[in-house]
Amino acid sequence: VAVALIPSQAHNYDRNSPSNLSLILEDIQDPGNIGTILRCAEAFGVRDVMFISNTVTSNFLQNTSASSSAASLIETNAAASTCTGISRLYSRVTIRASMGALFRSRLRIFKDVPSAIRFLQKHNIRVIASTPHSYSTKLHDFLDAFGKVPDACYSVAVGNEASGISKALLDHSYAKVRIEMHGDIESLNVAVASGILLNRTTGG
Repeated sequence: VAVALIPSQAHNYDRNSPSNLSLILEDIQDPGNIGTILRCAEAFGVRDVMFISNTVTSNFLQNTSASSSAASLIETNAAASTCTGISRLYSRVTIRASMGALFRSRLRIFKDVPSAIRFLQKHNIRVIASTPHSYSTKLHDFLDAFGKVPDACYSVAVGNEASGISKALLDHSYAKVRIEMHGDIESLNVAVASGILLNRTTGG
């Protein structure tokens, strides 16, 4: 068990990241996936990451907004990674998988989807939602239509390993895209999918 400070989330959203692109992680459960996604995000120049988890407590959010640094007790053993969204995000598995990217990313944590949507609306950020559903647009068709992602604020969203992106976030999204696959595979691991999405949308 360790005592640590959770970094403040009082920073301003950066609209000048290298690719003008951010990333949304909605209720990702596996700390290894979270860390790998953060590592991929940094590799492709995406530093602004929004983490949505219904398990984040209101007390934590109030503390982070009220002070420059939120004092919080987090367990760093294996059991901690399943307790709350916060412990998953700052678990030792996430830190190791991110190769330190966790500490260099500009993280903003939301307790639920509605609060995240309000933030997206405030900053005029358009969501590109990744979903395997047949009504979505093939990723290469979406990018071909726009060339590279337009010169605007966009955020690529990936969802929970089992249930994907919530209906509320899908309904709010500017575009719904899917990665075309062959064979009998129905879906990709969320970290693998995130790497492909970030590579393609940043022109990497």
